[in-house]
Amino acid sequence: QLTLNIYTEVAEVEYLNGNFSEAQKLAELTLSQAKDVLEKVKLYEIKIQIYVAKNLMSEAFATGVQALSSLQVNFTNTPNNLQIIASFLQVKLLLLNKRVDRLIDLPVMTDSNKLAAMRILNTMAPAAAQANSLCFPLIVATMTKLSLKYGNATVSTFGGYVLYGAMLCAKLGDIEGGYRFGKLAIQLLNKLQANLLRCKVYYAFNSMIRHWKEHLRETIVPLSETIQIGLETGNLEFVGYAALNYNNNLFLLGEKLLVVQEKTSEYIELVKKLKIESMVACLDSIQQNVTLLLNYDFEQESLVQNTVDEVELPQF
Repeated sequence: QLTLNIYTEVAEVEYLNGNFSEAQKLAELTLSQAKDVLEKVKLYEIKIQIYVAKNLMSEAFATGVQALSSLQVNFTNTPNNLQIIASFLQVKLLLLNKRVDRLIDLPVMTDSNKLAAMRILNTMAPAAAQANSLCFPLIVATMTKLSLKYGNATVSTFGGYVLYGAMLCAKLGDIEGGYRFGKLAIQLLNKLQANLLRCKVYYAFNSMIRHWKEHLRETIVPLSETIQIGLETGNLEFVGYAALNYNNNLFLLGEKLLVVQEKTSEYIELVKKLKIESMVACLDSIQQNVTLLLNYDFEQESLVQNTVDEVELPQF
């Protein structure tokens, strides 16, 4: 058991240091030796995070489904719209006659297998969102159902509540309900002192919910704080997400282009250092747009500059 714990910790350290190949080898070796399914959960989480950092979303989903299957939780990585609708209707039924602000008083989740499944789903959610996969709403609905049926867990703050709130705002048009779930997530985060989830919850609330009710400028300072929290807690994946939304929001708010250019350059260097490949390209696209606008020739009405030409830009 001691050896297993040591190997798991070393694999996590290698991941945090950006040594993904070594981390993956260690995780797979340790998985092959672990006997208890609950001992494997952290290793599955590490593998999923490595795949996400390398922008290998299919592999991330497959690893998550494998982990959930070992925990006897049925989950498909190819859901259809009917399954999504059915899952959200089940959540609605569980919420009947319940006030959102009272969900903070639900008992604490104690079922070990359900807790492990929540952790795996929690790790899968960002990959599903980034890939724009139908797995994302299914993950969110599943985590919300597990929380309502078996009690609150620390990861309920993210996948169970704040992401459910984001879905209510963006997909179901229930902005008031979505905002309430976002606030619930932050309150539960503080109640359970779930500091390792703080980066994820702050990111989701300030990137997916807050702007529906408050001015976009209210997200800037919290997103900057989210980046720092992520660096302090080793949540590198969400450092990248928060950096992207921070710079995107600066741009949308009409901040001076030179300021946006400087900040974007700063965060491009950060995500490169952290080896978050999926976010480098996204931040580069913001930087390209800013550079083009700074060099716009109003007389010729063309977007040309030394390093980026409009014909070279990726097509969106």
